[in-house]
Amino acid sequence: MANRRAIASNVDWQVDKKSNSDRAKYLFETSLYCDCEFLVGNEEEKELVKAHKIFLAMGSPVFETMFYGGMAQANAGRSVTTGSDAIEVQDIQPFAFKDLLEFIYTEHVDLKSFEQAYEISYAAKKYMVSSLVEKCSQYMWKDLIPDNVCRALEFANLFEDSLLKERSLNLIRCRTKDSLSHAPFEDITESTLLILVKEDDLVISETDLFEAVKRWGTKECSRREIDVNGPNLRLVLANIIGHIRFLTMTNEDFANSPAMSGILTQEESFAILMNISCRDKWPMPSQLSSSRQSRYTAPYNLNFGEHSPGNRSPVSVCGRRLTRKQISSLIDPFFKMFVTHSVETTPILSSPGRIYCQRRVEGETLVHNTGILDCAVALTVDRNICIQGIVISSQANHTDSTNCDPTGGYTELLYCHLLDRDGTRLTYSHFSGRSPRRSTIDVFFNRPVYVQRNREYRICVVLNRCGYYPLGTGSSWVMTQGVHFRFRSSSTDPFPLNDGIRDGFIRGVIFSF
Repeated sequence: MANRRAIASNVDWQVDKKSNSDRAKYLFETSLYCDCEFLVGNEEEKELVKAHKIFLAMGSPVFETMFYGGMAQANAGRSVTTGSDAIEVQDIQPFAFKDLLEFIYTEHVDLKSFEQAYEISYAAKKYMVSSLVEKCSQYMWKDLIPDNVCRALEFANLFEDSLLKERSLNLIRCRTKDSLSHAPFEDITESTLLILVKEDDLVISETDLFEAVKRWGTKECSRREIDVNGPNLRLVLANIIGHIRFLTMTNEDFANSPAMSGILTQEESFAILMNISCRDKWPMPSQLSSSRQSRYTAPYNLNFGEHSPGNRSPVSVCGRRLTRKQISSLIDPFFKMFVTHSVETTPILSSPGRIYCQRRVEGETLVHNTGILDCAVALTVDRNICIQGIVISSQANHTDSTNCDPTGGYTELLYCHLLDRDGTRLTYSHFSGRSPRRSTIDVFFNRPVYVQRNREYRICVVLNRCGYYPLGTGSSWVMTQGVHFRFRSSSTDPFPLNDGIRDGFIRGVIFSF
């Protein structure tokens, strides 16, 4: 009856629709000729969704098996009348299921939030709609922030999405405390929490990490409907507690937090305190970590001036105070190692939330760009940082310049992006604006990107303005505020760098911690 009413209201609907996609969407939205229905959602929110078996079978092997394969007989007796006779789907949100079906009908999805992409991706994974999974994953990669990164890691771990997992971990490694402070962290599974506590490189103190784990344990007790107390917390954290590095804490931090939590036994607390105070003088319980390697990578600054803050307090190693000569004997070999690589230490330019790593350029020469000029450099750092932008050279004076006033500025036009080691674009920027000549230009990416230490990234710039640009060979090693930057040209870069001078066009990196 409903189908007849739909036909009567728009007899020539096929003519009105310009494409098969539009016609399929019309069938889905009006339920015209539908021959199956689903009751979607949990007890709190259920919705009846009608569809067409043949469309669903074309888009999903799961639906094909359900309606035309081994499961067909089980679903044959369902009638299109009431919700009680519909196929029940309890683990997917109604909006996500409808978006899934609309994509199957039209190959279009309108992603507007991480939460939406997360739910739709779960549905697409379940029904093996790989093209929709890819679209959702790409959206989640671009929308990762500390508020949702734990959920993204949970999803990546559940569905073995290695790229999303790595990108989620990269963000957590750089902004650990912020990432673990949001509610989604408390809702991750034990297996995902285990991934985090096994990490060697986190920007969080071990005491704060323990408190975050304790919060998760408290929530887990509620999920299991058991009282929140020391023994129950130890029960739910049985597989986690052995990865907490208690020996990296101070006596005071341990006594004020883990020792008072009730999670550890008195014998365990005593053994930990003894090992913190007197190294290797007391046996460490086998169920607890004996690692003394701190995973905390907080920003640091080496300053050896006579009146610098770092020299106001005596330095001690293994409980012994060291003289200035002893300190030099320890530090000099470290610096000599980098002197062989011509490390250049650059000053820190004052700018709120921004630090500038500047390269020195040698053998500078003017190169005439008559159309498009490509420049690139490979970058590696020894600490996790957030890259906000780059510093590039502006055009130089030249009598042949046709696009600028010889005494004034000019309009620069360029495109740049940051690639990871796999060639995936992480961020980009289109720059267009007036610039002075014989100067430098700060170009900020459309969104800052956290990069991981000891991994190679590539910065690429495409110049679209005719004129003369000063190029040269840039510094290969630069140290800025305790971060060692390594720059190099490579034949594997997407742009030709064999001339050996184009990497010097990129004069610096703008970053923060």
